[in-house]
Amino acid sequence: MNYDGELVNNLRVLVIDDDTDYTDLMQMRLELWGHDVTVVHNWLSAMMLMGKSEFDLMVVDVETPTGNGLTACSDLNQNPKIAATPKVFITGRSDTETVQRCRDLDANYIHKGSRVFDELQKLVDKIGDRSEIATS
Repeated sequence: MNYDGELVNNLRVLVIDDDTDYTDLMQMRLELWGHDVTVVHNWLSAMMLMGKSEFDLMVVDVETPTGNGLTACSDLNQNPKIAATPKVFITGRSDTETVQRCRDLDANYIHKGSRVFDELQKLVDKIGDRSEIATS
């Protein structure tokens, strides 16, 4: 459900971030919006899941102890199904190189800040709308 109380298409969301407090908050928010959420805290778990499951959206941290999210997604994009999955990088990094690498991956970039959930919801609603059209 979005802020206006309208039902949106239920998305399967994969959240990849090593910060457990942050992923708990992210999971609660996405589930409140009506989405199915899977959380992993390292890239090995993410890669194993992506081989078995399909997701409508990936929410990814750039820096994790198990690897750089941008590099991992670039490698994973060799699989056309994963390449077609919308991605949003949510990170505290705001340097030009990070933002450009997100663009190069055709991914969205959101800076971890006070408006992160407002910006994320706009993206999730857009993706949900596209998903709904594709299944009609």
